Amino acid sequence: QQQSLGARLLSPALIKNTQTTVNRTFSNGGSVLQAMVDLVMGKASVSDFPAIRVGFDEEKKMWYSADNRRLFMLKVIEPLIRFGTVEVEVINWTTEFEAKNRQVPRFGDVWTTDDASVVAVRGMVTRCVQDGGCVRSAIGAEQAPIDNEVDERAHRILSDLLR
Repeated sequence: QQQSLGARLLSPALIKNTQTTVNRTFSNGGSVLQAMVDLVMGKASVSDFPAIRVGFDEEKKMWYSADNRRLFMLKVIEPLIRFGTVEVEVINWTTEFEAKNRQVPRFGDVWTTDDASVVAVRGMVTRCVQDGGCVRSAIGAEQAPIDNEVDERAHRILSDLLR
């Protein structure tokens, strides 16, 4: 049974993903890439998103996230907007963490969660910010038009990363 143990501030760099891949869309269908662009452009703030749930693995002495897409997003944008730490919800270590750690990488519309992918996606976000946006807004009612050329370029970069 998952139990909240309270909130604390942590740097996203200190939190490990429990999955080796993350989907490019949130559960609600919103674009993770556009959410990152919105955050960097100041159209959204980190507090607009639910706190990441983290658990501490006593054996490995490491923090792990139960919310991999949001953690990935924060790892990508932190050097661009320099927030340092975020408030996370600490939960007890449950079988959810064990199950996510055992998941096999997914293929398709995903990013890997390794450092090289974080840097590559940061480059995509930077280009999107320079271009004024990439894809549909991930939060809020307004929808930005899709820039198919930028989205196709991002998809090619992702495909190259997965080879």
